[in-house]
Order: sequence, then C-alpha cells, then structure tokens
Amino acid sequence: PLLPSLGELTAALGTFLRGAARAFRERRPPPALEEFHGTLTTYHAAMAGIRREGLTRELADDATARIFGLAFALEQLGRDLDDLASRAGERAGDPVQGLAGPISR
Repeated sequence: PLLPSLGELTAALGTFLRGAARAFRERRPPPALEEFHGTLTTYHAAMAGIRREGLTRELADDATARIFGLAFALEQLGRDLDDLASRAGERAGDPVQGLAGPISR
C-alpha cells in the first residue's frame, strides 16, 4: 500500500528539487510545494491504513521501526523543503517567499 504513494512522493520531490536548483541558480522565486505536501498527505493516509489494518504486527521489530522511521524522516524532509523554499525566495529578493517561513501543520 505504501509503494504507489512513495512513487508519487519521489516524483514530486524530484520536480521540486530541480525547480529549486533553477531558482537558486537564476535568483528566481522557488516552485510551489503544494504537490509535494499533497503526496506527503497521501503517504500519511496510506500509513494510517496500514496501522488500522494491523499490517505491521506480522513484521519483525526492525522492519516496523524502518517503516515508521521513514514516515518521521519524510515529515522532517517536508519541513526542510519549506525552509529551502524560503531561502530561495530570500535569494530571489521575494520578501513574501523569504519571510513566509515553513508551512504550519
């Protein structure tokens, strides 16, 4: 159940990072993060389904820890991307983007 949402998340991450690299290079505002955050929400919904169905009960402890560790790492990545977008906005001289800060959840 996690694989499709991870694939979408990976694609959205790649799109954002390529756009952010362009933004830094060209001193332009960063791309929007809505697609990435949307795919992150989808991933969290898939994780909730796994918990609800008890699918991790059958797994070894280390496998379960990796699954939940990935969820934590992806959430932190989302906050880091918010910060990166803000820094790109500052570099571009966009006071709205530069001061926006991370998206609160």
